Amino acid sequence: ESLKNYAWEAEELKSIYDSKEAIVKDLIAKRFEPPQLTYTRFIGVVDKSTQMFTHQADSALTMINLANEYSVKIEEEIKSKISIMKNITSKLDDLTNELVLTIDKSDDEDINNLFDDMSNLIKSVSDYD
Repeated sequence: ESLKNYAWEAEELKSIYDSKEAIVKDLIAKRFEPPQLTYTRFIGVVDKSTQMFTHQADSALTMINLANEYSVKIEEEIKSKISIMKNITSKLDDLTNELVLTIDKSDDEDINNLFDDMSNLIKSVSDYD
């Protein structure tokens, strides 16, 4: 009976992960426009994370649904899978935060180029007298 609580937790984690995955994929697309190799690499890692997360979730839910009776060993294995799910979600959060912090970094070069162009233009004004 107490294993059913883990089913709720696993389903909740799946829902949270799905929304976070969509956000990180959107950020990756904004930061590294496809078809850049970097985009493909980042998306590949996120897809692999999703695959691992889904495997852990499905495995935990299968164990919960097939267990005939409560078992400490089964509960420990389910807890371990849920812990892995939480860790993968946490790493996804870390990636999201890093992408958010660097999303405008690509603009830095453009801004510096603009300032250089403006400085050159200002210096050249006297050339047009």
